[in-house]
Amino acid sequence: MIMSMKKKCLLLLLPLLLAGCSEKGLEPFENNVDGSLSIMTPTGAPAVVLSSFINDPKFQPSNTAPTIIAQMVQEKVDIAVLPTNAGIQQINKGLNYQIAATITFGNMFIVSNGTDDDGVLDATDNIYLFGKGSVPHKTFQAIYNINVPDEKIKGSSGDIKNMIELNQEAYEYALIAEPDLTSLQSKGAPITVFANIQNEYKNKFNGQEIFQASVFVKKGLNADTVKSYLDAFKRYSARLLEHPETLKDVLAKDPAAESALAININDAIASISNGNRLGVGYKNAFEHKSEIDTFLSVFGLPATNEEIYFK
Repeated sequence: MIMSMKKKCLLLLLPLLLAGCSEKGLEPFENNVDGSLSIMTPTGAPAVVLSSFINDPKFQPSNTAPTIIAQMVQEKVDIAVLPTNAGIQQINKGLNYQIAATITFGNMFIVSNGTDDDGVLDATDNIYLFGKGSVPHKTFQAIYNINVPDEKIKGSSGDIKNMIELNQEAYEYALIAEPDLTSLQSKGAPITVFANIQNEYKNKFNGQEIFQASVFVKKGLNADTVKSYLDAFKRYSARLLEHPETLKDVLAKDPAAESALAININDAIASISNGNRLGVGYKNAFEHKSEIDTFLSVFGLPATNEEIYFK
C-alpha cells in the first residue's frame, strides 16, 4: 500500500518535473502582434526563425520562392521572406515591397569523403553542388572561382544528402546545407567537414556575412504594426540562439510542424547548438546596407538605393 501511494505521488509530480526540465524556467514565448498581417516564408532555416507563428492562420510556409513571388506580385501577402538577391531583383522590377531585415546568414558546408589524393579543392576534383544559379551555387563560385558542370549541380541540399546517404554518385567534395549535414553526421556518414562556407565568405569579403534570406514588407502598411512583427522575429531569433530547445515548443503547438516547415526539429536544435551552423539570426537591413550590397555583387547586381529599405 505504501509503495502504491508513492507511485501515485510520483505519477502526479512527473508532469511538473518534466515541464520544469524542458522549459528551463523560460516563460512561454509570445509574439505580441495583432494577427492582422499575412506571412509567407520558404521552408527550412528561414521558417525556423518565424516558427513561433506556426499556429497563426495567416502564416504560410512555402517550399519555393516562385510561389512567394507570385503572391507578392499580386500584393496578396504582407510580409514575405525570400533570398535577399531574389527579393531585391523583384523590387528593382517594380514590386511594391521594401527590405526590412535579414534572418539567415548562410548554413552551407563543403564535405569530403577523403578520396581526393592531394586534399586540395580545385577544378580537377569531382565536386557536387546544389541550387543552380541561386545562393549556394553562386556563393561557391564567388569563393572558389570553379565552374562545376550542370549535371553535377543537384536541385537541393536534400538531394545532396540523399546522394551521400544512398551512395548514388561517386564524389570527392559536396556542398550541403544545415540541418542536412547534422542529419548525416548523426547517422555516421563517412564524411568530414572540409570547409565552412560562411567562414570562407568572410575571408573573401573582409569579414562580411552572407545576408542570405531577408524579410520584405509590403508598402503602405501601418508602420507600427509592421515593427511589432519584426520585433517578434528579432526576439524569437534571440531566444533560439540562447535556448535552441525552444523549438520543441513548436511541435507542442503543432505536431505536424516538421512537415509544414520541412525541417527536422531535433536536427535544427542540434545545428543551432553547434555554433549556430543553421545560420539563423536577425539584423536590420538598412543598418547593414553595405554588406547586402556586397552580397548582391556575387550575383552581378548593382548596389541598392536607400528607398528600398523599410526604416
